[in-house]
Amino acid sequence: MTKGRTALFVIILVAVAFLSGLLIGYWEVRDARQSLEIAEQQRDSLRLQGQLSRIRDLAALMYVETSRRNYGLGSEYADRYFKEVERLGKSGVPDPIRSSMTELMGRREAVTASLARAEPGATQQVQALFLDTYHRTQLEDAGQASARPE
Repeated sequence: MTKGRTALFVIILVAVAFLSGLLIGYWEVRDARQSLEIAEQQRDSLRLQGQLSRIRDLAALMYVETSRRNYGLGSEYADRYFKEVERLGKSGVPDPIRSSMTELMGRREAVTASLARAEPGATQQVQALFLDTYHRTQLEDAGQASARPE
């Protein structure tokens, strides 16, 4: 009987150790998945911030060249700017950012036409576009565009 109890005790001990190992492994996998999810969210947020920064940079370069009355280079930056805005607006961004990009795209015809004609009023249009772009591309947090101050 002592051998039977000892064998039962060993079997129970092995089963508990095995189940403990499974439970610890499960917790580690769960923690690793949570860490991966957080890292992916941070990566996506940084990618979006980078794309918005690029749009701001192109708007600034367009404004600088237009204010120097270099309408040809300003027009080139405008073309690159609107392509980036369109591409970002069609990608999987949150709705507030998508609608902001759509509103910015609404100025495409007027801005490109005035730059093509080298009109003096192009500078004011580009300046307004730059300021609007700046306000629309600021992020309060990872998923929301800040409201434009009125």
